Amino acid sequence: MLHPTVVKQMKQPNSLFFILSAKKIISVNALYGAKMMYRGSKPVATLYKKSEAKKMEEYIKEQVKALDIPNNYPWIGRDTKFKFTFTVIFKSGFYMRDLDNCCKNLIDGIFRALGYNDSHILEIQAKKTLCPEIDEEKILVQMSEYTGETRFDKITEPTPHPGRIYLGGTGTWREEFIKELEGTDISWFNPENKTDEEKNREKTEMCDTELYIISPGYDTVLSIAESVIAVHEAILGGYGCVVFGVLGTEDEWGETWNSLDAMIKLLNTLSAGSRRVIAKFINEPKDILKEWKTKSKNSKRSRKK
Repeated sequence: MLHPTVVKQMKQPNSLFFILSAKKIISVNALYGAKMMYRGSKPVATLYKKSEAKKMEEYIKEQVKALDIPNNYPWIGRDTKFKFTFTVIFKSGFYMRDLDNCCKNLIDGIFRALGYNDSHILEIQAKKTLCPEIDEEKILVQMSEYTGETRFDKITEPTPHPGRIYLGGTGTWREEFIKELEGTDISWFNPENKTDEEKNREKTEMCDTELYIISPGYDTVLSIAESVIAVHEAILGGYGCVVFGVLGTEDEWGETWNSLDAMIKLLNTLSAGSRRVIAKFINEPKDILKEWKTKSKNSKRSRKK
């Protein structure tokens, strides 16, 4: 019996990570054979699934069933829309085996174990890598709840209203900003004097918004790098809001100003117009709250029209 390894379960959006094993990952090119069968006296060409492909599918089914997904992961059901990310680890034949063709048998095994229809997969991402030392080939699977829009001709992404904000960035602006948050329905996490483990846990499990405000006279390199990663993850994952605000004037920033302007343009380009990303120069931290209120009003007006 081959045993799966559960790696991690994230909270929002719901996502399950696990590792599957296979003696050899079968390509769709090797899944089926053809033979002549007779219907009455007439020969008919018939496709059939090869025994090697059936064995791999059974391996996958056994491992997925061992996860007991219906009981352990109740967010997964017949009506769930899925996003799948596969990392296929080959033992050999790296350039002789097609990546896209490998996904078919993997999906068949997973969904037959669940008893669900794989037509509910709305997005698939896959990559392959090589590890000659492994005994059996591996498939790293991220099975996530799809949070995107199913209609191509509609954009329904709502203007986000933050629930809990991660206060990243540099400077002395936090105290003033927290005063603005008091009395609202927004909570916050202040990462100052916290361990890296505490910071990462809050960002990934507790906060739905990452806020990075930078100001002159402080080391901003780390905050800029974190904001780029945050925007990238938010757009790919389809969850969360990211704000990058720059305090101070052009005179205060000096030669750095042009680089900051380029950074803001980059973040807005990465966002592809998503309402969940805000990157701009600001006069004071509470301008960010004004931005959310303005976007909410504009969104309501557009819906009325």
